[in-house]
Amino acid sequence: MKKLRKIFKCVVDLFYDKKSKRIINIFLIILSLVSYYLYIITFNIGYGNLKNYFIFIIVPILVLVITNILETSKREKKNNNILILIIYLIFLGSLIIANSVGKQGLYLNGIRYYNYNLVLFDSLKNMITDFLNYKEIIIYNLLMLLPLAIILPLINKKFKNTYLFTLTTILIGFLYEGIEYIFLIGVFDIDVIILRTIGALITFLLIYKTKLIEIINAKLKSIKPNIKVLNNIYIFLFFFLVLISSNCIFQVIDESLPKNNASVSGTYKCDNKEELVAINDNYRYYTKCHGEYSVFYKNNLITLEEFIRITPDITKYLDKFKLRREKVITDIQVTEDNSLKKLIKNDGAKKIYYYNIESIKVRVDDNIYKYEDYLKTYEPKELDLYFTRKEFFNSNKYHYKFYTSDYFNYLICDNLEYYLPKNYKITNNTCDYLKNK
Repeated sequence: MKKLRKIFKCVVDLFYDKKSKRIINIFLIILSLVSYYLYIITFNIGYGNLKNYFIFIIVPILVLVITNILETSKREKKNNNILILIIYLIFLGSLIIANSVGKQGLYLNGIRYYNYNLVLFDSLKNMITDFLNYKEIIIYNLLMLLPLAIILPLINKKFKNTYLFTLTTILIGFLYEGIEYIFLIGVFDIDVIILRTIGALITFLLIYKTKLIEIINAKLKSIKPNIKVLNNIYIFLFFFLVLISSNCIFQVIDESLPKNNASVSGTYKCDNKEELVAINDNYRYYTKCHGEYSVFYKNNLITLEEFIRITPDITKYLDKFKLRREKVITDIQVTEDNSLKKLIKNDGAKKIYYYNIESIKVRVDDNIYKYEDYLKTYEPKELDLYFTRKEFFNSNKYHYKFYTSDYFNYLICDNLEYYLPKNYKITNNTCDYLKNK
């Protein structure tokens, strides 16, 4: 017991030692950021669910804040503030990337397709005009760089200069928008930089150009921190972060391990009668087995249809689950004469065109049709074409969607729909260009 007490005392003493705290802080920052990014990338966490993982950012920042309260050296306080800034900027990058999914430029067939707005106040004017639909985007961007108004002046008093602070904020805004543009993970918009700068600048002016900073400083000086309590909170936060980070890393490792075994659970029988069970990418999947059964895969019970959709290599399971598959699209004839060919649809609600495509052949009920003939006879939903990737664009005149399949690209410009060759370059002006053909 005495040895255990000595070991425990040595461990606790580490948290009270200033040099040890510096190492512990850096360790916590690396651990939390690595855990955070590994988890959101591995499990494809979207923007809507990202707030559930803010704990990986909040805890290390709280640890650094506590360290600063206990710290007497101005140099160490400055270093800790720099670390807070780094954590914030890295976290900001994850927010921007997650929020940009589905609105980005493309990289297909070795060709880069960019989307951007360089016209001052163009997007801003549309947002203000249609404020109710854009209020969340406006508020989100106003708040995005707001913490810089607090962090930068704490790092260096020179940032209390309005012009230097504004310039730095603009440069950081350009950095993130530039990353979105270069790596095709978002839309470069000059008005977004303006919004983010305005949010940070208003906060800066409220703090440093009024008496607010004096009131805050006076309040902070009047508070006498309880060193023992703060150190205990520091120790608790350390072990808490280590625990949740370790859990996330184990989950990531577990998810990365091969788990290709799948088995059938339930009752079923097989005969000569085929039924359609799933459509995925460009294939229809049929089975001769019927009944109430599920597939046990990766410790979960899922339907056969779900299994087909999520399995990276379904071909390995075709025999095991008595599956047969056939291609939906069997052939496509591409031209290079910049021709626009109108397809007729029964209800006439939408206008559908081929551009630089002569014909697309599809398989329906073991019969091969030209797609334009198929549209005249059947409802398109019966074909159920599944596309492998989807991207959204926003231009001044259109809200349009872009889809790509193994054979062709599909562009929707409001009520106009276009089938284009797979290597056709999509830009902001594509809808205008095709409309004027």
